[in-house]
Amino acid sequence: MVSRTRSVFKSNLHKDDRHIDVVSYIFEDPKNPKEIIGNSIITVCPNGVGKTTSFVRWCSLPCIRRRFHIIYFLGNSHKTCENIVNKFKALGVRNLIWYQGIQKACVNQDNLKEAFELGLPPSIACETCEYNISNIMSKKALSRFIFKKLSEGILTPTEFVRRSFEFPRGEKIICLHPLIRKMTLSAFRFKTLSTIKKYCGCPIIVAPYQIFTHPTTVAYFLKSAKKRKTRDVLIIFDEGDSLLWNGITFTFPKPEILDSDIAILEQFSYKTVNLTNFLDIYEELFTIFDEFAENKIHLDEFLDRVEMLFSEKNIRVVKAVYRQRRKIAEVLWVEKKRTNIFKFLSVLNPNLIEHIYKNLTGNAIYGIEKNEDGEIVFSNYPLTEFILSSNEYPFKITSKVLLTATFPELTKSFIYGYKIPYSIPVPIENVYYFTFSFFENPFDIVTRNFEIENQAGLYTGKFFILLEKAIGLYREAFKRKPRGVLAFWGNSKQYRAIKNMLVYILQGRGARVEEHEDHIKFTDPELKVPVIMSYFGSRISRSIDLPHYDISLALAPFLRPPRKKMIGLGDYDQIDRARAIAECIQACMRIVRSICPAVPKLIGLEVSFMFKEYADCFPEWFAESIYEDEMKNLGSITLPRGREVVDYLILRVQG
Repeated sequence: MVSRTRSVFKSNLHKDDRHIDVVSYIFEDPKNPKEIIGNSIITVCPNGVGKTTSFVRWCSLPCIRRRFHIIYFLGNSHKTCENIVNKFKALGVRNLIWYQGIQKACVNQDNLKEAFELGLPPSIACETCEYNISNIMSKKALSRFIFKKLSEGILTPTEFVRRSFEFPRGEKIICLHPLIRKMTLSAFRFKTLSTIKKYCGCPIIVAPYQIFTHPTTVAYFLKSAKKRKTRDVLIIFDEGDSLLWNGITFTFPKPEILDSDIAILEQFSYKTVNLTNFLDIYEELFTIFDEFAENKIHLDEFLDRVEMLFSEKNIRVVKAVYRQRRKIAEVLWVEKKRTNIFKFLSVLNPNLIEHIYKNLTGNAIYGIEKNEDGEIVFSNYPLTEFILSSNEYPFKITSKVLLTATFPELTKSFIYGYKIPYSIPVPIENVYYFTFSFFENPFDIVTRNFEIENQAGLYTGKFFILLEKAIGLYREAFKRKPRGVLAFWGNSKQYRAIKNMLVYILQGRGARVEEHEDHIKFTDPELKVPVIMSYFGSRISRSIDLPHYDISLALAPFLRPPRKKMIGLGDYDQIDRARAIAECIQACMRIVRSICPAVPKLIGLEVSFMFKEYADCFPEWFAESIYEDEMKNLGSITLPRGREVVDYLILRVQG
């Protein structure tokens, strides 16, 4: 793997008041990017310098849109995708398609809810839905409608249409989600898109990257990728490192077999193939993974039993059920009977058998563990690497760009296919750092959740003291009052444990508190500075820019339970530590949205982040900011311990 690092000096930055032109530092000729064709590139540079904006502008260029057959711009959440769409719309881009998940896009939630309750695929609800545009318009009228919308600008999952020739009944909300999903997965089948390309350039599809990582679509593309014609496709993963940390995850539901499952499979059985055997195959697969997760069998036995399970006879049964899945769903939908068959099929798909279960090896990285509901969670890191780096998935030829701020050097070894990783250490000015020791035992990280839940009062008091000291440090260093504080706990369990106590105290003091799904906002009468408290991995920690806040506090590393069972060789906890650092930096840098903020920014890190196992995961630009520029390090804050904190909290409650 060739590593090329280009240093970027402030005097050479092509910037407006907020951003730099990242693309010009990657490609020698941005209008004819020969380096990217058939390759994969990692672009690493700080938050807020304009990675996404730079690539949105580049993708909008007519020469780029003529070069590729289709461009996918994938975000890590629907909010990120909305921001990307708004950037394209601001540039007046046409032939833009915005894909959203069905649960977000559906205008008939009652119909969708019924399908989920019955255990049926949501597409079965779409087929009979009164809002589905395919049920309203003829094929010719539909083609005209798509052409008109895309040539004007953007196609979204829901549209409000007025009375016209196509809609003689009057104004109506229509749903385009099934149509957009087909266009996203099989764009080349639509002649309308090829026609529009002549006038507006190739289609740009903005979607969450789960569209290519969901088990169902993974199986679809694994089957069809080799059969597809050669096409030049560009895929851009915005903040794609979060996909690497999570891996492609398959959840094996408990093998709860219903009478309706047996009855429907008997109904569709052949003379030579009894489809009810499918249930036995799934039950055996779950048992093998369950026994391995519980340490009842060793790795060699686990691999042998998986291989033996998928004999030619059993594979023939699975394929037969898979071929009949649509007819089975239609019958169960009409009869309104519950089923678990489709849950089993999501992980026992014939295409997954060939590409995953038959290729299990002790030399790759897999995670197998049980969740609280007794389900098996199977994390497949080789498949994650394949999706991020393969230039033949999901199309031939696929060029890929992974944009990130938090991709440390040590994890580049996980992405072997990325031949040209670029690190762009743009100097971030006017951002300062300090550390603080928040926990009674800073070295005992694994039991952190238990510690906070059982001493919520103590850590609520420490949180108030930290806010006071951080605001005081900011005033002293910059001779001005901060406009707001962001504070992030390690995970939702820690956040909820503190939230209840915090809200009780604040309401008792007459403070204004706004409670939201994943954060609270309050202004304490004494602090007189707005505070937002949330946790790493929340929506606000990844997708919302808050440049009008001036202090960020990372209260604890992102914490997940220790991995119970891993296959392969290596320190897999390092994946979790790298993710902890990635979540920390992404969250804290919500307040920094330019290369040189007009107002000083202050980031506080709990001392655990400075331990070697976490510090080794810092991306290059962040490590340089902390370690190499002493002027930016404002030292550390010492917090009281034990009884002193309790006394402080009592005084606060009493007012």
